[in-house]
Amino acid sequence: MSKETTVPTFRNETEEADWWFEHQDLILERFQDGVEAGALGLGLAGNRANKFALEEQATAVTVHLNSGDAEKAQLLAKKRGVRYEVFLEDLLHRELQKPEELESSAA
Repeated sequence: MSKETTVPTFRNETEEADWWFEHQDLILERFQDGVEAGALGLGLAGNRANKFALEEQATAVTVHLNSGDAEKAQLLAKKRGVRYEVFLEDLLHRELQKPEELESSAA
């Protein structure tokens, strides 16, 4: 049996659910192969979250967003497959890493 599993394009959610149900043994086998090979990780979101956690201790901060920004953050986070709190942390972290922003305001 080939180790490559091709997931087809589905016409609708029902068709997709049926396919995953019918192939659950195959998918389990692929995951078990990945575990044995040491190839499974946390995925992009988990790796980023762990990276930030390991860099330094986090400080809890409360931020109030207008409803439009909060909705947009939730949509973008969902699109990326992460919780919106993680998305906002990553967004803020990336913005704060831009040296030109801090240097120009200090002058």
